[in-house]
Amino acid sequence: MGVVKRVQPKKSDNRLVASHQFMGFGLAILATVLFSIKPIFVKLAYQYGVDSVVLMTLRMLFSLPFYLVIGCWLLMAKQVPLSPLKAELWPCILVGLLGYYLASYLDLVGLTMVSAQLERIILFIFPTIVVILSRIIYKKPINSKTIGVFIVTYLGVLLIFSHDFKVSKHDTLAGGIYIFASAIAFACYILFSRQRVLNIGSRMFTCIAMGAASLAIVIHFLLTHQLSDFLVSMPVLSIAAMIAFISTVLPSFFVSEAIARLGAEQTSLVSTLGPVITAFLAIVILNESFTFYHAIGMALVMSGIAWLGLQKSENS
Repeated sequence: MGVVKRVQPKKSDNRLVASHQFMGFGLAILATVLFSIKPIFVKLAYQYGVDSVVLMTLRMLFSLPFYLVIGCWLLMAKQVPLSPLKAELWPCILVGLLGYYLASYLDLVGLTMVSAQLERIILFIFPTIVVILSRIIYKKPINSKTIGVFIVTYLGVLLIFSHDFKVSKHDTLAGGIYIFASAIAFACYILFSRQRVLNIGSRMFTCIAMGAASLAIVIHFLLTHQLSDFLVSMPVLSIAAMIAFISTVLPSFFVSEAIARLGAEQTSLVSTLGPVITAFLAIVILNESFTFYHAIGMALVMSGIAWLGLQKSENS
């Protein structure tokens, strides 16, 4: 009887895996930073009286050429297998409409009514929504610790929301609903995008998703506005261009690649620094107030998300 030798993994393989994951975390963090700057840009643009749909359309028109060029290059260089691409085309389009059309539109409308800090803290709870949707769609169990995470996280959101609600009741309520709906749409994007990314690659997926979203936004604009509405001031054009490149093109590729390396849940949980970055910039640039309620609420939300991330790491 022969002796079966156990094959030990090579150290070089372990290093490659660690390097692969480290790069994924780096990309997720960088995407978080760049996404966190977006509400500051948007608030600055709103000071010039620009409409949210006009701003969203300008953003996509500035960013679309990047996706078209990269997508065409990937096809010509045969970087994407055609069979999976044909099978995943419509799913990629639908996921893109969820994450970059619907979520973006709801977010920009909500930002006309609430502070940049409240917007970011509500959007930040999307990892909890990913977990809930995973339970509903994929029947993944939710344990008692996770329920505790939800309680802590949503208490933090309610604390900041209640403070802002005292200042502007109607706007805060309506804006909060829009932002929460945006968080749901983005959670769906995170949940449904990973398989698409694995099948056709993060860069091709991003090009298709963003291309579809851009087309939908242009159609939305044509149905609700006149072409003369594009006659905006130079500062608005400059801000829209910065939103397009700094807070759209770069982080969209970074987050797709991070999902491919880490998975949807880990990627969604890396964004712990997001609200802190937005809060700091909102205070310094927009002169938004930062009270004791904001500090405690933000601490609760970030603790909840970090706690959820530790649970996922232990279970993986």
